[in-house]
Amino acid sequence: MTSINIRTDNSNLIEAIKAILQLDPKAQVTYDDDLGELSLADAKHLQEISDADDRGEVKYYSVDEMRERSKEHLGKLVASL
Repeated sequence: MTSINIRTDNSNLIEAIKAILQLDPKAQVTYDDDLGELSLADAKHLQEISDADDRGEVKYYSVDEMRERSKEHLGKLVASL
């Protein structure tokens, strides 16, 4: 299965894509016209993060781990003053 994400305001392009999709009755199409206030740059950055997560490149920390890391970092900052 192949997935394509197209972002456009061009209604003619959307209609052309719909016509092409009629060639494959098994094709699934979803539309999200309300993308909120996410800028194109932010959407690209979010996609990069999602892709990195899909590749297993994103490290997640528990709340307790983040507290400990924050304490360590703040301690280093205070010590450098």
